[in-house]
Amino acid sequence: MTETENKRIDSTAVSTDEVSSLTKVEQAALLLLGMGEDIAAGVLRNFSRDEVQKVAKAMSTLSDIKTTQAKGVIEKFFSDYKKHSGIQGASKNFIDNMLNRALDGNIAKGLVADLYGDEIKNKMKKLQWISADILLKTIVNENVKMQSVFLAYLPPEISSEILSLLNEELRVDIIYRITQIEDLETNVADDLLELIERCADQYTENKSGSLKGVKQVADIINRFTGDKASVINSLREINHNVVEMIEGDMFDFYIISNQTEATLEEIHKAVSAELWAVALKGTTPEFKKTIQGALSKRMGDELLRQINNLGAVPVSQVVKAQSEIMEIIKNLSDSKVIDLLLYTENTVE
Repeated sequence: MTETENKRIDSTAVSTDEVSSLTKVEQAALLLLGMGEDIAAGVLRNFSRDEVQKVAKAMSTLSDIKTTQAKGVIEKFFSDYKKHSGIQGASKNFIDNMLNRALDGNIAKGLVADLYGDEIKNKMKKLQWISADILLKTIVNENVKMQSVFLAYLPPEISSEILSLLNEELRVDIIYRITQIEDLETNVADDLLELIERCADQYTENKSGSLKGVKQVADIINRFTGDKASVINSLREINHNVVEMIEGDMFDFYIISNQTEATLEEIHKAVSAELWAVALKGTTPEFKKTIQGALSKRMGDELLRQINNLGAVPVSQVVKAQSEIMEIIKNLSDSKVIDLLLYTENTVE
């Protein structure tokens, strides 16, 4: 064996060892960093949400990368590419015609449905970045059959969010229709793919992500233990309209802790101890203490006992109980029985 060949083998061994010291995610991150921003962005569009988060985190933390490591990762990529590339995918029409000629019609139909299903699922992954309310606005005018197919192919967590926004009758109808889906007809698949593109276009045109930002800020301020009024007033100086949007979204369960003792007493009169016990499961000790503080010691201790005796409670039941209490509070506020405060302000004598 020649000296040149020995050096090549030694070099390959070192390169392989150094590549194996990196995780698969770190290798992908390193490869994307070497592609440049535009190409890397194009590649990331084909990743799932979870994959994007993992790779982005790896890209931000990579350090002390040796030249031999980078070279090894690139060589490994091209080695894999050579093994798997060379054939271009066929068009839908080509696949339809080929399978219908080669197979029985029903078999071909089922196989095409499977192939389209994979494509649809991959495209659906892109919609996981869009909020449920925006997706709902896009599909609301579709027929119930198309809505059912759309939700069937969405990631379950997104479908669940959209279903929670529907009325009970439509929600049950769609869920039942989803149970009846078996094969996806070609024309339905094409319509569904078009709907997916429209959802993506709608999001791009409206750029409604800022609305989620407003809701996020409202949630943050509701749970902020510092001077909420100061934060709100500072934001109002920057943009009065944004503050109005924030205040509109601040009406949630945690604003109860902002209320005066008199308001809390009125709320306690309208809300049963049983409902409080369920609604307070999982809340912070400080929040529970605020609710108990407006009761007599005996009633406060009894409420705490009821909470502890409940044991584990499904999150859905807790959310339902909290929603019922907020509806009661809204009615009390609308009827002027209480003066509802979204946040407390500093006072002076």
